[in-house]
Order: sequence, then C-alpha cells, then structure tokens
Amino acid sequence: MSSSPIEQRKIRLKNDHQSMVNIRCPWLQWTGTSGSEPYVERYELDLTLRSIVGPGPEYLDKHRISVVLPPNYPHRRAPEVRYQGDPKPFHPNWFTDGRWCSGPWLFHESLGQHIIRMIQTLQFDPHITDEDDPANLEAKSWYLQHKESGLFPCDQTALPDPTTGRLKIKSGIAKKTFNIKG
Repeated sequence: MSSSPIEQRKIRLKNDHQSMVNIRCPWLQWTGTSGSEPYVERYELDLTLRSIVGPGPEYLDKHRISVVLPPNYPHRRAPEVRYQGDPKPFHPNWFTDGRWCSGPWLFHESLGQHIIRMIQTLQFDPHITDEDDPANLEAKSWYLQHKESGLFPCDQTALPDPTTGRLKIKSGIAKKTFNIKG
C-alpha cells in the first residue's frame, strides 16, 4: 500500500525536523516559525560564524537566514533559503538579493544536509564553492582573484553531522567526530 503525496510530505518533514535537531548547536540555533513540530515548514536560523560580506574582504560573524519548505517540497522544489538583513553574503553562490543558489536540487539530501552545505558556502569552503555557475559575477571574479591567497575557508568552525549530531572536524585527511549533545 503506497502512501499519498500528503503522507509522504509529512514523513519527509518529520525526518527533516530530526536532521535539524541534530545540527542545532551553540553557534547554530533555529526556530520553527510555520507548522507544528515535527511538521515544520519554515525555519529561522541564527548563525554565529565568520563569513565574507564584501570584497575587502569585509567580514560578518552573525547571520539570520530563513528557510521555507514550499508546498511542492520535496518532490519538485528545493527549500527556499534567503539571507535576512544586510550586508548580504559576498559569494559566488549567493545572489545579491540574499537568495542562496544551491545548484541542482538533490532530492535525497535531508534538510539538515542542505543547511550544512549552505553553511559551507558561508565559510567559503573551496570544496563546495561552485565558481562555474555563479549567482554573483562580482563575487566570482573577486573569489578567483583571491583563491590562492589563503583567505579560504574564512571560518574553520566544525560542522555538525545531520544524521548523528556529532561535529565533524577535518584534521589532515582523517575526520574526527565529537558529540555535541552534552
């Protein structure tokens, strides 16, 4: 017996909510602003990590981001991720109006994984920055001019694993994990 699209969405929202619980940590807080837990359809994220917001480079350490799961999520649409406030991220994968360009929607990617990938762009992680399909041409040009300057990543904060809630720290080739749940 197959489930209806509404039932499938509820299952996905519940699983995504758990992945969001798993990534919550002292520097990444969020509030569900639409829907009832665990069926949250909109999140407001508050992040404390260093990101580049201008070509100086200019840095900012506090960020607010809204995440909306549209009605046709996850089957046909990706989460809508938008930076709140000014200045906006100065990054090849962020539009100047504050929308994050996530690239092709990866249906299998949990919401927590999607958010971690977005955070990696705020950190200017060179492994995740897509310079071949830019949302911001000025930021792309600046990034390419400074790519070998040692500026990137601009933040080394260890990121939580959405499946376990453990921090992943890259140390050379090896990865270490630490429990962040206390």
